[in-house]
Amino acid sequence: MQIYSGVGKRRLEDATSLAPSPPAAVSAVIDRLAPLGFERIGVRSAVLPGEKRAFEWDLVDVQGTTFIAIVSAAGMRGGAYMACYSAFAEGAFLSTSFPQGSKIRRADLDTAAAGTTPEECVAAHYQRLAEFKSNHGAPLVNRTMADLLVRDDTYRRLHAGATLRTRVYTYVALAALVVFVTGAQLLKVLSDF
Repeated sequence: MQIYSGVGKRRLEDATSLAPSPPAAVSAVIDRLAPLGFERIGVRSAVLPGEKRAFEWDLVDVQGTTFIAIVSAAGMRGGAYMACYSAFAEGAFLSTSFPQGSKIRRADLDTAAAGTTPEECVAAHYQRLAEFKSNHGAPLVNRTMADLLVRDDTYRRLHAGATLRTRVYTYVALAALVVFVTGAQLLKVLSDF
C-alpha cells in the first residue's frame, strides 16, 4: 500500500551514472533482447518508501518507438520483470509485460501480460501495437534518456497507479472474501454449541 500511495508524485530520474551493474537475471533478459534489435538507453531510478532506491534498466528498439523497462524481481519467475511501452502524442500508452502484469483496457491505456518468454512478450507487444496505432497514430520516438523521463512524467500524471490499483483491489477483495468465509465458519461453529 505504501508504494501505491506515492506513485502519482514520484518521478523516475536518470541514474545511468550511479547505477550498479544489472543483476544477473536482468542481464539475462537484456542479452535475450539484443538479437531483437534492442539497445540499452540508460538506467532510471526512484526512491521508494523506506528510502530504498530501485533501479530500472531501459532498452529501446531500432525504430525508437518501443522501450522496455527491466527490474530485478526476486519473487518472480526468472528473477526479473519487464514491460514494453509505446507512448502516443495525446498521452495514450500501450504496455505489454512479462512474466505477469495487470490487464487494463481503456481507450488511452492498454496493458496486459503476454508470452512465456521475453521474446514472445516483445512479439505480442508489436502485434498489439499494430492495432493500437490504428486508433492513436504513430507512437512517439524515444532516442534519449530525456525522452524516457518525459514519458514517465506523462504516464504518472495521466495513469498513475492504474496497474497497481488493479492489484490492490484484487488483494483487498481476496482479503474480504477470506474474512467473510472465516466469519461464516466461525458462526457455524458457534451455532453448533
